[in-house]
Amino acid sequence: MVGVITKTREIQDARKPFKKSKEVGNKKPLLMVTDGLRSYKGAFNKEFYDHHQSCHHIADVALQESLNNVLERMHGSIREREKVTSGLKVDDTPIIPMSRLYYNFIRPHSALDGKTPAETAGVGIDGENKWMGLLNKSIKDRSIDNF
Repeated sequence: MVGVITKTREIQDARKPFKKSKEVGNKKPLLMVTDGLRSYKGAFNKEFYDHHQSCHHIADVALQESLNNVLERMHGSIREREKVTSGLKVDDTPIIPMSRLYYNFIRPHSALDGKTPAETAGVGIDGENKWMGLLNKSIKDRSIDNF
């Protein structure tokens, strides 16, 4: 799941989360689920369209039961955090990536039987202090990359 906050709802801004999703695993996703924002269709076509239809776009999920609930729930969490911090004032704020880490690796979800999304996906962080576990994993992975 990729979350990107944009200033407008134009195609160029709608392309940002699609571009970001291609960076995850260095490949095109098989499925893209969005709400009914018109610019998503144009952005999807610019980023993912091919004659093989290797990436499927499900748009206007508000009309389809619960397909978009997970993403909308994450957006709600980010909006709540934004209220506490008096808004997101700068584009490169660490609030968004840190909120994403918290949401995916630290915070248990009742819909996932008390597990985090990372644990559900099999990439959870071991130990009591999950923040420390994330830091240790980051340091370990970085040292491996430097060799």
